[in-house]
Amino acid sequence: MKNLNLMHLLPFNQVFIQALFLMPMLTFLGACSSHETSQMTSVELGILIHDKGCKAADETVSHQPDPDFFIGIMHETGMCRTKDYEKALDYYRRSSRRDNDKAMYSFYVLSNRADRGWDLKQQDARRDESMIFLQRAAQLGNPRAAYVLSICFEHGACGLRKDIVKANELKAFIESKKNQ
Repeated sequence: MKNLNLMHLLPFNQVFIQALFLMPMLTFLGACSSHETSQMTSVELGILIHDKGCKAADETVSHQPDPDFFIGIMHETGMCRTKDYEKALDYYRRSSRRDNDKAMYSFYVLSNRADRGWDLKQQDARRDESMIFLQRAAQLGNPRAAYVLSICFEHGACGLRKDIVKANELKAFIESKKNQ
C-alpha cells in the first residue's frame, strides 16, 4: 500500500477544526456579553460553569429565553445548585409548559429513573405527566423523545398499546432527522 502524504492538508484541517469549535463558542460568548436571547446548549452551560464559575452562569442563564430549563439542569446535576431532583422536575415542568421539547424529554428521563430513590407511588404519580411530555416533545420534533416513543409503541410499553405503524412512523421521522 502506498504511503500517502497528507501533510499539505494539515494547516487547512487545523483551521477548519478550530473554526468548528471556536465559531459556536465565540457566538456564545458574544451572546453572554451582550445579553442576546439566543438559546445556549446544556454543554455550553457546563463549559461556562467550568471556565467562568457559577456567578457568570447565573447571569447568562437569567438572560436566556427559557432560564427554567437551565436551572433544572443545574438542580439535577448539582452544578451551582444543591442537587435536588424535585426542584429539577419543577423547573423542567415550568419550561415544558412553554413548549421546550428538551425540558419535556428531561422531565420524562428524570421522572422515570429508578435510581433517584423515589418510592413507587412518587414514580407512578409522575408517569402520566411524563408520558404527555414525551409525546409532546416528539410532536415538536425532538428525536430522542421520538426514539423512546417508538420503542414504547413497538413493544407496547410505557402504558401505550402496541402500535407498529406508529413505531415505524416515528423511526422514519428519526431517520429523516439523521439525513438533514
